[in-house]
Amino acid sequence: MFKEGDVKDSFTFFHWNVLSFSYCCETVYSKISPEFLARKHRTPLIFKEILRYDPDIISLQEVEDVKLFTEHFGEEYIGFFGSWHLKPPELGLFYKKNKFDLEFNYDIKKHF
Repeated sequence: MFKEGDVKDSFTFFHWNVLSFSYCCETVYSKISPEFLARKHRTPLIFKEILRYDPDIISLQEVEDVKLFTEHFGEEYIGFFGSWHLKPPELGLFYKKNKFDLEFNYDIKKHF
């Protein structure tokens, strides 16, 4: 639910399949240089892209390293609230606390 006083008919939604780090290997992506598949190369680029769009809601798929993403959102996205669904496919959903109020939390885990 939107907070009072916000424009109620607009928000930005960002969804990205970040590509599981376990799939980032030469056997799967043989035509891509290993340095471009490396976590230390890809992770900053993913966050840079998210920051570029400045979304109100962020949805991430195939996130294996929840700690990495949680720590980064704590630094770069203070004011976001989120939750993780850790069974495959790993999903993370975050929203700006200054734009939305959480009315209820529906546990989707039991439906997968």
